[in-house]
Amino acid sequence: MKLIVHIGAGKTGSSSIQATLEKNNKQIMANNSKYLGIMLENCSNIERPEWQFRGGSDLFFVELPRDEVEGQLANVLAEETQRAQKEGIDTLIWSNEWLFASEHSERAIKTLSDIQKSGIDVKIVCYIRRHDKWLNSAYLQWGLKHKTYSGRIQGFKQWRMGRKLNFFPDIEKWEKEFSKNFSLYNYDEISDVSKHFLQLVGMEGLPTTNDNISPPPEQIAAWVVYNNRFEGKVTAARFQGLFNAITHRHLPKYDLPTINKLVPTSTDLEKIVAENADDIEKIDRLLIERGQPPMSFDSSIKEISHPDTWNMDQFTLSLLFSVAEQLMDSRKRLAELEKKLDSILK
Repeated sequence: MKLIVHIGAGKTGSSSIQATLEKNNKQIMANNSKYLGIMLENCSNIERPEWQFRGGSDLFFVELPRDEVEGQLANVLAEETQRAQKEGIDTLIWSNEWLFASEHSERAIKTLSDIQKSGIDVKIVCYIRRHDKWLNSAYLQWGLKHKTYSGRIQGFKQWRMGRKLNFFPDIEKWEKEFSKNFSLYNYDEISDVSKHFLQLVGMEGLPTTNDNISPPPEQIAAWVVYNNRFEGKVTAARFQGLFNAITHRHLPKYDLPTINKLVPTSTDLEKIVAENADDIEKIDRLLIERGQPPMSFDSSIKEISHPDTWNMDQFTLSLLFSVAEQLMDSRKRLAELEKKLDSILK
């Protein structure tokens, strides 16, 4: 029996891999395999720890005591592997990008190592991304879309201040524990990471899902303006829900630089590569040892541009028209309900 554990790292298509696995779970089961979910929510155990649901990563990796969750994880995986063997399932798949970082991996790495010693073939799959591209994507996600800090929207230089980027120690911890059973892949050299992962687990041909497509500049601009209204932290879901529902709100104006002045410049990103030269060299060595191409920094990252006036006008007008149509429809339905109510009261 194999237990394939996809550990990320974050910003390397983890959401797309997870969405692809979830969408194809029936076909995966038909191939004597099973996707266990992000927090093992697809396992069949009846008595479930409080962290065992799709959004339980915060509880497992941060909030609950380490000794408590380690024991629970061991029990859940032991029960699931035993059940799988009885049912003829030969491959279990777990995907959670939280597992990558050293401060989080310590809560699971011993359990997975013990499972391997028990006779289960545990394979660890990790994707790594160029440092400058990773930080560029991270700023878009956690600096603009999901404002994880207090105060108004911060430009890239301010947001990045004090943040260190060092992937190798996290990789090294997994590589030392699992050695040849640890696979490291260069994300930037893979055209479709979901398709690549499906091939690794022997599920070629299943449809893939791209779950984290970057929104157009017009939507990013609207997102930034919305998040800039609040002094506190703002989750990405807050604007997304508003955007989806086209809910009308008054948007006060604040002094805010254009998008192209907020995001990192090519010089900023070149500095990131230079600052992480030692980390990149060590990762490249591991990639080459495993027959993977080293990280390539030949291509430049396309900077996010500020939307031109006409595109922004069309974007705004589309929202206004949609709100107006919903308002007209609501008024029509309200009038019909008032008419029915009047007839009942008479």
